[in-house]
Amino acid sequence: MNPAVILAALLLPACASDPLAHTKHDPQENNPRLRTAFKEADAYAGRRTANDPPRLGEVHEYWRFKKEFLLRKYGIRWKDPSEMNPNIAFD
Repeated sequence: MNPAVILAALLLPACASDPLAHTKHDPQENNPRLRTAFKEADAYAGRRTANDPPRLGEVHEYWRFKKEFLLRKYGIRWKDPSEMNPNIAFD
């Protein structure tokens, strides 16, 4: 599972039935033609951060790797969840 999902779920109010239901995401993620690009980017970011010790803010490093991969390989300028939801702390 994406570390962002886990961390955001922990930080959003417990009263929400689905804590991520109201968060925004980059609409490019919904494009079926880009599905492979995003899967590859997630796998790449996962490999780059797999051996990192758990720490506060690690999801931002994951997103940085994902963002760099998408731009370098596919020319996609992806906005990570913290950019799409500036009022939520994803740490």
